[in-house]
Amino acid sequence: MTVQPSDGSFAGATRYVLDEELAQIVNISMSLEMPLLLKGEPGTGKTMLAHAIAESLNMPLIVLNVKSSMKLVEALYQYDTLTRLNDSRFGDSRRDVSNIEEYIKMGKIGQAFVADHRTVLLIDEIDKADTDFQDDMLDVLWNLTSSRSTKPCRPDTDR
Repeated sequence: MTVQPSDGSFAGATRYVLDEELAQIVNISMSLEMPLLLKGEPGTGKTMLAHAIAESLNMPLIVLNVKSSMKLVEALYQYDTLTRLNDSRFGDSRRDVSNIEEYIKMGKIGQAFVADHRTVLLIDEIDKADTDFQDDMLDVLWNLTSSRSTKPCRPDTDR
């Protein structure tokens, strides 16, 4: 069994042996609260790493298994306009029609970003999605994470 450092950093797990370089990369990503994007051949342990981080740091794990037909909005949220329209027309619902949140169902990415606690979000099999999905998802992740923390400093080009 791997003993985790008391500072909450990741040092491996019972079923995941971690080399020092990958441990540093994971911990930097967590410190900066930025996504960790892993690329590699099938069977190299990318999915297992997410499970190991969640297990060893007692963090919830949300898994998004990407399918070829999936649209990004499904992973973010779904707004149920039809139910809201029916509730406003017929008035027989216990939901408050003026509260739009009652009609929004979060997708896996949305769940991770509105969670009360730090969460491990595993976006698996992204290579099955079309390139628009991949590009849009990277853009969304960048915008969501950069709005949660200070944007990275850029060199001053006026000098």
